[in-house]
Amino acid sequence: MKTSSIVLYAVAALAGLSEAKRGCRHDTANPGMGWYYIVSGDTLNDIAADFGTTAAHLAELNGIANPDSIPADKTIVVPCA
Repeated sequence: MKTSSIVLYAVAALAGLSEAKRGCRHDTANPGMGWYYIVSGDTLNDIAADFGTTAAHLAELNGIANPDSIPADKTIVVPCA
């Protein structure tokens, strides 16, 4: 999955975008939801902004006690259109 994230960021950079929007992997059993793989440097606020929600909502969905400290290399549930 790390390779997919790297490719996504590279494509966005080549397209001249100032900020890459994160992608998600759809959950077919739970329409409207999906997964996002946290990479080093991500913040819950930035992830939430890209998925049209709040850090508090993502923290609640994922049982994250401290939204200011999220571990890299973890998959979280996100709204995924």
